[in-house]
Amino acid sequence: MRIQRVAYRTEQGRERKSNHDGLLALKSGPLFAVADGNGGHDAARVVLETLKEQCAVLAQRNTDVAENPNTTSRLALGRFFEHSFQLANLALRERIKDTQKPLASTLVALTVTGPYAFLAHVGDSRAWLFRDGELRCLTQDHTLAALQLRRGDITPADYENSPFMSTLTQSLGVSPSLDVDIAEVRLMAGDVFLLATNGLHRFVAHARLVRCFTSAGGDLDGVVAALIEAAHEAGAPDNVTALAVGIERETASQIGPEALERAVRRVFLFDDFSDPDWLRVAPYLEQATVPAGEIVLREGDASDTMRFVAHGRVELRQGHERRELGPGGHFGSLALASPSRALDTVIALEPTVLFALSRDRFLEIVRYHPTLGTRLSLKLLESLGERLGTLTVRLAEVLEAVHGNVPTR
Repeated sequence: MRIQRVAYRTEQGRERKSNHDGLLALKSGPLFAVADGNGGHDAARVVLETLKEQCAVLAQRNTDVAENPNTTSRLALGRFFEHSFQLANLALRERIKDTQKPLASTLVALTVTGPYAFLAHVGDSRAWLFRDGELRCLTQDHTLAALQLRRGDITPADYENSPFMSTLTQSLGVSPSLDVDIAEVRLMAGDVFLLATNGLHRFVAHARLVRCFTSAGGDLDGVVAALIEAAHEAGAPDNVTALAVGIERETASQIGPEALERAVRRVFLFDDFSDPDWLRVAPYLEQATVPAGEIVLREGDASDTMRFVAHGRVELRQGHERRELGPGGHFGSLALASPSRALDTVIALEPTVLFALSRDRFLEIVRYHPTLGTRLSLKLLESLGERLGTLTVRLAEVLEAVHGNVPTR
């Protein structure tokens, strides 16, 4: 899908003497970014200039994904952003060393390639997706208040009044290394992405943000103007920056990505994942379309992959036993625990879309995203434990029958 329209605006705010925000809007790449500097003009400028210098590399990574959107190319694009953010962090730290001024900056960046958008962020500048009349926040703030909320230490009401809403747990320029959040979004025609500094979301309620989109009737310049006006009306004292990127409306895929993702997110591994959690895991999943009648897997084949039915139906055959799986079904979970042999022959009953998580990619999640990896591992262990319990009961019943002790029912 292609970018149809871009609109942006940055303003000083009611109480600031200067604007320390910055933005980047490059259609070559493409690359869009928003930064909220602290300590002077230099902070946002340095990180955005450093990011801009990597645009040629980004263009190549985007080409790789567009030509072959497998997990290798998509994860490489995520690593590009991680590396570029680290370079921006080092550049800002060098600037601090030269000027002896305490500088820091948030940074949120976006690129679009093929049917995907990729986001990266550090700090409390945010990214949203406006789709089908709904506005979803795609990032999690790196603030002490947000961390307390995610841990369950405070309630949502406590969060809204927390004195730590602006206390960053990480930002560029503060420490030698960063933990960059990466997200992958499957695009739909008409999607609109919004990148903005906290001068907007700290003072404008979510419902008002939604009205800014719906009242503009698809005009991105009108959306951005409405967002800035909403910040002014709310008395926002801080710098305010908003950058909107719209995806063309003419192109539409046969099966919407949201329907596919909803089906996969019903699987026990992901059923309690938030949107940001899911978007971090998404690049590790391969997608394949299987025609009706094709054998996906044969009984006894070596298997190192768990598969999820996103659309269509498959049949699992083992001896004379038959069972069907539709959207939200899965098979091969044992392969994530250890390399194994397929227990069933799996055949597509109709054109079917499958998502797949290999054991190698599962181990990468555990390594690079330990919190999410731990949650996935515990869910897998729980599921395998339940299966083992069921098999133990069935084996006991078989042994009873062999010895002539058929249970009465």
